[in-house]
Amino acid sequence: MGIQTIYICSNCDAQSLKWAGRCSECGAWGTLSESVKDTTEKKAVKASAETTIPFGEIQSATFPRIKTGISELDQVLGGGIVPGSLILLGGEPGIGKCVTGDTRLLDPATGAFLPITSWQRDKRSVASLNQQTGGIESQKISFFHNQGVQQIFEVKTRLGKSLKCTGNHPLLTPTGWKQVSKLLIGDRIASPRALPYFGNQALAEHKIKLIAYGLSDGSIGKQISVTAMIPEIQDDLKLIADQFGVSLTIHGKKNNRAKTFHFVQKKGERKRWRQLFAKILCEIRKTVKLSRAEWARKARVSYGLLNSWERGGCVPSREALERLLNAIKTDSGKDIYLLRESACEKTTVATYLESIGLRHKKAATKSVPECIFLLPRQQISLFLKILFSCDGSVYINKNDQAGISYCTISKVLAQDIQHLLLRFGFIAKLRIKKMRVANKPYTAYELQILGIIEVKRFINEIGIWGRDEAKKRLCELPDPKIPSTHRDTVPTNSFFWKTLEKINGGISYKEMSRQCGITVHTGRLTQPLTRKTVIALADTFPSEYLYKLAYNDIYWDEITEILSAGEEKTYDITVPFHANFIANDLIVHNSSILLQIAINLASEKLQASVLYCSGEESAEQIKMRYDRFCPSSREQSRDPDRNGISHLSFLGETIAEKITSTIIAEKPELAIIDSIQTISSMAVPSEAGSVAQVRACTVQFLETAKKNGIPIIITGHVTKEGMVAGPKTLEHLVDTVLYLEGDAALHFRLLKTVKNRFGSTNEIGIFEMSDTGLREVENPSEIFISKTTSSPGTVTTVVMEGSRAFLLQVQALVSKTYFGYPQRRSVGFDLNRLQLLIAVMIKRLGLNLGDQDIHINIVGGFKIAETACDLAVIASIISAYTNKTVASGTIIFGEVGLSGEVRAVSQMEKRLKEAEKLGFTKAIIPASGNKLSSKLQLQYIK
Repeated sequence: MGIQTIYICSNCDAQSLKWAGRCSECGAWGTLSESVKDTTEKKAVKASAETTIPFGEIQSATFPRIKTGISELDQVLGGGIVPGSLILLGGEPGIGKCVTGDTRLLDPATGAFLPITSWQRDKRSVASLNQQTGGIESQKISFFHNQGVQQIFEVKTRLGKSLKCTGNHPLLTPTGWKQVSKLLIGDRIASPRALPYFGNQALAEHKIKLIAYGLSDGSIGKQISVTAMIPEIQDDLKLIADQFGVSLTIHGKKNNRAKTFHFVQKKGERKRWRQLFAKILCEIRKTVKLSRAEWARKARVSYGLLNSWERGGCVPSREALERLLNAIKTDSGKDIYLLRESACEKTTVATYLESIGLRHKKAATKSVPECIFLLPRQQISLFLKILFSCDGSVYINKNDQAGISYCTISKVLAQDIQHLLLRFGFIAKLRIKKMRVANKPYTAYELQILGIIEVKRFINEIGIWGRDEAKKRLCELPDPKIPSTHRDTVPTNSFFWKTLEKINGGISYKEMSRQCGITVHTGRLTQPLTRKTVIALADTFPSEYLYKLAYNDIYWDEITEILSAGEEKTYDITVPFHANFIANDLIVHNSSILLQIAINLASEKLQASVLYCSGEESAEQIKMRYDRFCPSSREQSRDPDRNGISHLSFLGETIAEKITSTIIAEKPELAIIDSIQTISSMAVPSEAGSVAQVRACTVQFLETAKKNGIPIIITGHVTKEGMVAGPKTLEHLVDTVLYLEGDAALHFRLLKTVKNRFGSTNEIGIFEMSDTGLREVENPSEIFISKTTSSPGTVTTVVMEGSRAFLLQVQALVSKTYFGYPQRRSVGFDLNRLQLLIAVMIKRLGLNLGDQDIHINIVGGFKIAETACDLAVIASIISAYTNKTVASGTIIFGEVGLSGEVRAVSQMEKRLKEAEKLGFTKAIIPASGNKLSSKLQLQYIK
């Protein structure tokens, strides 16, 4: 009796008392979600009989649809929104703000620090700011967006960080999110104070040390060497040489304590490997009974070189060795190749540096290899210790101000080290040092960590060799009572001081300073406060507001430059719940057709009242997107009736009962809820997004819509399989299910309906992504037809989606296979259907395709569901196979049967008219269309 745990299948809604990987009812894997059930025995309630209505007395009702002002959406819905209907919009309806492809993100799960484009292949986690707590958290992304080429701005900060993004990209400021185009030099923006995330892919210590020395005072070109004068480093290099199995030669300089250490092959080692290689080579030649001259001629190598190889003087290149073995059609396996590697000039040290992409890097192009970012905390600490020991310094000036620095001529390397320091909570400033060396301009990049407390913490947590005098003096200095650097400050404004006055009861600043043990100057109320001061205020006058300001994970950096950076390809990701992520160690926002629907209905033209409820974003974030969709609203903000904002209201709520009460009380003409996975019901004791919560909340919204005649649109996140997350009954409950989908590499979206109680389920809407939202595409055919001239394998066809026809291009690539089994691949066309058509071509047309790889692609990322393009697919394969082009201006469509006959397809006349409209002159169609009238030149196929 009481609460019982049950498991519900999201596919068939079956319930089970035990968890299993597979649903016992539908057989689906990984669909069981935990929920709870109230098993308390309830008393039976006797229900009174209700009065029935004779069916003949029921009045026929019409559904006066609400026009959204978006013709593509209205067409998909069957003419508009039906009052009292519940509509589910699945997919990713957002259009994100964009950053450039070289913007790097941290994956908290692995420690990887990679360009944002890496998130397209794998839906990794990102570091994200929880704006409610002010803490940095790991968050899984839900979508990756390729946003195309756009105008870019570069934002640079006081700490030396930079971000390249679009002008409408929001950054977090002390007064909320602001677009880059609205920011000014001197504005403060949020960056993380620490990113305490490390990897778990440990490396052998001698490899980590070799990388660190190679990035510092090391030469990693033809010779691998390190210059050092600190005894600990010299001892370390000897241990590294032993671990790699190489020798270390030492070269000193007159009147200089620094020595150069060269990693070289052990004496006689290379000669031994070469002689062994020569012996095996001679044995191979004797086995095949070839003379040296004949083998050299067949392999197209020099006789003199082959003679030298067989005598052990040198070894061939890998390509030359392959030619030798191929000439006699023998394969000696990997052993001879491994032997060649051992016998060649490369040491094991050089081979390892090559394997991680560090070999032959010039000083100005050095960067931290990917394997370092994946290391656990202790090993990253070791890596930083060596870097700072080689190229760093510890200093204390005459005012007893301490600092630690690291210098390099590689900007990327400096940025990498700045990021790694942030994982330990060290906020380092990256500054550019211009100087002249040997009368030539010289640019260096220096990282600085200032303050006695921070420098002492660095020496304790990271460590540094040498600098004994500075370290000794540092230990003698007491910790300061006030911060020795005022970089980490918290911006204040009138709201801050008014709130503080309410919290402390309006006491004087003198009394406030006495109680906190700090000094608050009344003449500096417009200046930021040091974090230590804010912490003292929060500890003395406890409040959620002060605590969040004092103990959050935000460092308020300052903008120093905003530059136009031309045009570049841009990308974005969708992060649920927090709607932001950390890029280039700065906190940026990410982002809806829903808001566009609301804006259109609430506009001056339609003047419909709309309630927009969001459980994911705040009112300020929604308003910012409203300003982007309606640029004129910023100038018209003093006249809300003019821009429609008076008809649009916002509700930030996640409790279903409060949302339904608001809808009933305000009676809007449309309610929008974004999204169902963030809403929870007080009647269900489980977390938001669970199967039970999603079902319970949807039932409440359905009842509210039906009883009050108010249409409600809800959104739902989709799974990796492309289905709405949550139980399958979610789709059964609602009246209409829409999916907004599209290829991540394209800039347009397809709006499809998979269920519609008030219209057809075959309609499709097409939208193009722009900087002001999703824009309707007036002529969909144009986006699916390449503007380039025709080429072998390219054929144009016509498909029907609902009541509309548009043109698509089918591309085929046919090439001889180099595998045992020919490859068959398809993008946008059913692979099983492709296999069937290939079999028909082999059997009925006699084409020899058994040894050919065949690849099919539907241009534009469109997915074809009908069989009308069978004939076009076959034509494209034949065109690619014969290397002949289809005549320009020709369209082809028709279904192909197993016996090779071409069958009729639906709405052929409408297809031909669409082709006429776009200037096509010829059509190859099924013979059953011989009675059609068309201006096109028709050719019939039986």
